[in-house]
Amino acid sequence: MKKLKKLNNKGFAVSVILYTAVTLVILILLLILSILSTNTKVNDTIVDNIKEKVSSFEEQTQVGELGNLTITAEDNIASGQWHTNDVILSFSLDNRTDVTYYYGFNAYLVTNELNENTLTIKENIKDKIYYAKACQKDDPRICSNIGAYLLKIDKDDPEFEVEVEVDNVTAFKQIKITSTSSVSGISHYQYYITDAEEPIDPSPSEISTLEGNTAYITTPGNYIYIKAYDQAGKASNWKQINLNITAS
Repeated sequence: MKKLKKLNNKGFAVSVILYTAVTLVILILLLILSILSTNTKVNDTIVDNIKEKVSSFEEQTQVGELGNLTITAEDNIASGQWHTNDVILSFSLDNRTDVTYYYGFNAYLVTNELNENTLTIKENIKDKIYYAKACQKDDPRICSNIGAYLLKIDKDDPEFEVEVEVDNVTAFKQIKITSTSSVSGISHYQYYITDAEEPIDPSPSEISTLEGNTAYITTPGNYIYIKAYDQAGKASNWKQINLNITAS
């Protein structure tokens, strides 16, 4: 009887342990499900907030409803072409006066408000796109399409340096030209050779064009005069270089 009682006690203890373990497992599963449910609700809330913001953004950016904005330069130079002076950009939306104009340098961030419909740019610019739009004053959510203008400004005359070397093989004088200042870049050089100590007004037949930056000179003369032209169409003054090539 005693042995049987001991066995019964042991069985009861095992049952309690199993029951407790199963209960703990169930509680853990319920806790995990609760956390997952909470995360799902949080994720759903985040998604709903995002959808709401996107919807609000779409409502606030009704771009295009007012039509097409035009951007022109007052010097009548087209977008993407070089300007050689200060530039005034004009923004127009069918000459409407009930709109406010905005500009920026990113098509998605046209947020700089203008007090009028013009913008003056004075600094040299190699390549910069100006974006603009017009929005109703009484409802800034309603705007025009985004206009764009590629601006290039080079107000400075081209500058350059010249080196004269003697070619070891041919004994010709070699002219090497290095551009030291030009926003737009050098287009080409012109030069003529003379014995005159002061620049003259050479005839077209006396002027040679150099597309690169190196020339071999064999024509006799004491001086070579060189002028640089940049991509914006500006020209430097004639620069005098001692040449000292005598006729053989």
